Amino acid sequence: MAIPDETQLILNIVRGDTAAYASLVNRYQGMAFKIAFKIMQSRESAEEVAQDAFLKAFQGLAGFKQEAKFSTWLYRIVYTTAISRTRHKQLPTQPLVPGEEMAAVNIADTQEQLKQLIAADRRVYLAAALATLPATEQLLISLFYEHEHSVAEIAQITGLTPSNIKIGMLRARQKLYAALCQNLKKEVKELL
Repeated sequence: MAIPDETQLILNIVRGDTAAYASLVNRYQGMAFKIAFKIMQSRESAEEVAQDAFLKAFQGLAGFKQEAKFSTWLYRIVYTTAISRTRHKQLPTQPLVPGEEMAAVNIADTQEQLKQLIAADRRVYLAAALATLPATEQLLISLFYEHEHSVAEIAQITGLTPSNIKIGMLRARQKLYAALCQNLKKEVKELL
């Protein structure tokens, strides 16, 4: 059985086949949760935001003009829902203290250990550095590098201008580099 294309699937949902919406949810729930989590910094809050966004998307599906991809439209709803929720709630956050998770490892004394790090270890260092960034910069880096969205698609998702996105990513990369330099000292050149 052939899988209907997205346009036909959306048309079927608008015509009353509400059960077909489950396939759109299944397709995009992972990324919707990731976007919400990057902003909310809490699994429970991210799940609520993603669920609210899917409900809003379902309710607004008849007005979807297909000027952009459905995923871009949906991720924009997720993003604005999460931002709106953080403005209203102002959840307490705790900044990450650089080097806190790495206290057990004495990197300065053991350069040899750095050479033995595998790719998974590199992700740990990068994740710690990413955690020091503001939520919006984390999201920009994630959308661009991890999920390979173009600047134009990110603009549609976030509502930021392409130049603001480029500036935000530049600042985020500079902060990442500084955090990695601080945590890894001389070893950062080998890591990058």
